[in-house]
Amino acid sequence: MKATLYFLVYPLLIALSIVPSRLFYLFVDFSYLLVYKVYRYRIRIVRKNLRLALGHLSESQLLQVEKRFYKNFCDVMFESIRPLARSSEWTSKNITFENVELIKKYEDSGRSVIVLLGHYGSWENSTVLSKYINSDLYVLYSPIQNKYFNRMMKKVRSKYGCSLISRYQFVKFFSQQEKNQKKGTYLFVNDQSPRMRKKNYFRKFLGQNVPVHTGAERVAKLYDIPVLFMKVNRIYRGHYIAKLNTITDFPQKCRTNQITDIYTQMLEEQILKDPSQYFWTHNRFKYAVFNEH
Repeated sequence: MKATLYFLVYPLLIALSIVPSRLFYLFVDFSYLLVYKVYRYRIRIVRKNLRLALGHLSESQLLQVEKRFYKNFCDVMFESIRPLARSSEWTSKNITFENVELIKKYEDSGRSVIVLLGHYGSWENSTVLSKYINSDLYVLYSPIQNKYFNRMMKKVRSKYGCSLISRYQFVKFFSQQEKNQKKGTYLFVNDQSPRMRKKNYFRKFLGQNVPVHTGAERVAKLYDIPVLFMKVNRIYRGHYIAKLNTITDFPQKCRTNQITDIYTQMLEEQILKDPSQYFWTHNRFKYAVFNEH
C-alpha cells in the first residue's frame, strides 16, 4: 500500500517541481482551500495552540493568524518538494544567509558548531547552508514511516551536499565524530516536544510551562561546541532570509539550561513577531497540563 501511494503521488510531485512558479502557486492556493476549508487538517490542534499561545489576541485576530498560517503551511510543504527535479543552483537562490562568517570563524579555529532553529518560516531551506560553509553539514532529522517518501525527502534535503542523520542514531554518530576529531556543523530543529520523563526540563514557552529539548545543550557542553541560532523568515512568497546569531561561544561556561533558555526565548520572540509562520500543527503543548511543575 505504501509503495502504491508513493508511485501514484511521485509523478505529481515531479510535475510540481518543474512547472513555472505562477502555475506552481496556483496549485498551492488550490491546495490551501482543500487543506483548510475542506479537509480542515488538524484544525483542532491549531486552534488549541493558537488560543494557548496567543490568548492576548481577540477571536477575529486569532482567525486571521489561523488563515495566514494555513497559507504558509501549504506554501512550505509544497516548496519543500520543489527541489526534486531542480538543480541545487536554482533552489539555492530562494534563500539568503546572513552572518555566515560566524561559522567560518569556528571553522578557522578548528571547532565544530551547533546551529539551532525552530519550525518557523521555511526551515527546509536551511540545508542550503552547506553551499556557504567549508565544513561538512550534518542535519538531524526524524525519519518518515513510509520508506519510499523517506528516501525521497532524504534525496531532496541532501541535494546541497549535507548529510542527514537520524535522530535515533545521532548520539552514536556524534560521539564517533568527536572521537575521530572530525569537525562539522550540526543543524538541529529543536522545538518539538520531548518524550515525558521525570527529569524533563520545564520552562515557559509562549506562556505555557512545557518540557523542552536539552539534548543539543548537553552535547554542546560536553564537547564545548559553540551554539548559534538560525532565524529563518519569509521576505516574500517563495523567498527567505536566514540570519545566524550567537547563543554562546563557550557552552561550558554557561549555567545548566542557559543555552536552552536563550534559544527558546529567541524562537519565542520570532514567533510573536509573526505567528503565522510558525508550524501550529505540531501538538507542542500536549504536556502543558503539568503547569504546576
